[in-house]
Amino acid sequence: MRNLIPLNTIPIDEFDLIHQSKQEPAHTVLMALRPKIINRYDNYKIEFDNNTLQNLQPRVYSPQAKSHLRKCYSNSTVALDKLIARIKENQPNNLRSVCQLCGIDTDNTTDHYLPQSDFPEFSVNHLNLFPCCAVCNPFKNNYWISQDPNYRGILNLYTDILPTQQFLFADVRFFRANVIIKFRIANPNGIDPDLYKVIEYHFKRIKLIDKYNDKTGNIYQRVYDNYKGNATYMGKPHLIKTALMQKVKNHFISFGRNHYEGILMESLANNNVFLNLF
Repeated sequence: MRNLIPLNTIPIDEFDLIHQSKQEPAHTVLMALRPKIINRYDNYKIEFDNNTLQNLQPRVYSPQAKSHLRKCYSNSTVALDKLIARIKENQPNNLRSVCQLCGIDTDNTTDHYLPQSDFPEFSVNHLNLFPCCAVCNPFKNNYWISQDPNYRGILNLYTDILPTQQFLFADVRFFRANVIIKFRIANPNGIDPDLYKVIEYHFKRIKLIDKYNDKTGNIYQRVYDNYKGNATYMGKPHLIKTALMQKVKNHFISFGRNHYEGILMESLANNNVFLNLF
C-alpha cells in the first residue's frame, strides 16, 4: 500500500472535453451546470488540499441533471478513457497495475472516493478517481465516511500520507509440522491517532486482514523454498536472516513499510524456529 500521485491537470478542462462530446440534451444540460461545477471543483480542491473532504456536503440536483452528470463517467468517451489512462500512467512503475487500496490485486477498475450517488458533480474529477481492483471496489462501494462522522472510513491515497511506522504485523507460530500465520494491525509506534483510526476503518471495510491471511500459505512456501536444500544456508540461520532482511529492506522501499508480503518476510527473518529449519 503506497500513496498515489495526483494527475497534474485542471479538472474543469477534463470536464469540458467530456461534456463537449455529448449529444443533446446532455450537452445543453451539462453546459448549463458548468458554473456550478466550477464552484464545486473549487470547493473540492480546497478540502482536498486540507485533507478535509469530509467537510463537503452533497448538493441537490434535478433527476435529469444528476443523471447526465453521472453519465459523464458511466457512458464511456474517448476523453474519459484517456483521463483514466493518464491517472494510471502517472503512478510509479512498481505501483502500476496494482490496487493500492489492498496492495494485492490488479487495478482494473476505477473508484470514486466521494461516491457518485451523493456527489455526481465529481464523477469525472481526477482528484476523486482512484485505480483499484474489482475486489476492493464493491467492498468500498458508496462508503467513505465511517459510523463516526468525524472520521473518513477509507484512506485517501492522494491526501492521507501513509505512515512510515509499522502498523501491520504478522504473528508466526509453529505447531508440530504446521506453521500458523495471522496478520493484525496495531499502533505501538505512535502513528497519529486520527490517521490510525482511518486505517482501522479502512482495513475493516476492505476486509484486508482476511485478504492478507489468505495469502500467507503462498508467501511462506515461496520464502521456505528459497532456502530449502540450498547448501549455502544449511545450518547457518544467521546467513538466512541476513539474506532475508535484505529482501525485506528492498521490498519495503518498493512497496511501503506496511506491505503485507514484506511484513511476513520480516517476521520470518526474526523467527528462530523458521531460521533453524534448514
